[in-house]
Amino acid sequence: MKSLLHRLSPDQWDAWYSQGRAIDRLVTDAEVDRFLQHVNPHAGASVLDVGCGIGSFSRQLSRWGYDVLGLDFSPIAIRTAHRQGVNGRLHYGVHDFDAGAIPPRLQPGSLDLIVCRNILPFIDHTRFMVDARRWLRPGGQLYVLVRVWSERGGEPA
Repeated sequence: MKSLLHRLSPDQWDAWYSQGRAIDRLVTDAEVDRFLQHVNPHAGASVLDVGCGIGSFSRQLSRWGYDVLGLDFSPIAIRTAHRQGVNGRLHYGVHDFDAGAIPPRLQPGSLDLIVCRNILPFIDHTRFMVDARRWLRPGGQLYVLVRVWSERGGEPA
């Protein structure tokens, strides 16, 4: 399956982020409530934030005490995330989940939680699911949030 990212280059994503056109993916109270109802990693859990953008949710996860690696396709998004703050529990990097070599930090069985917010439509589902299964520890969780669009006007449902 060819993902939408193959239609958009890192330069195009970077242009969107530079112009402020890329989605910030704000963390709403409703999402926090749903997340905390369904996901239960322990303090110090190792978390991967896939397609983290400028790191809004990565920073929230870090505030909750998780060790977070946020990866995104856009170097400008990652530079912006860095400027907004990193610490000993929060790290960022550039990675292409469709074509990039697996980063050394993502070893088999190394993650307690993988967060995939609004990025699944843009990556190769098959490759990502195989990789996610390999990276998660036994009992690890995959949190996926996907925007649902109405058929009427293209607006989120």
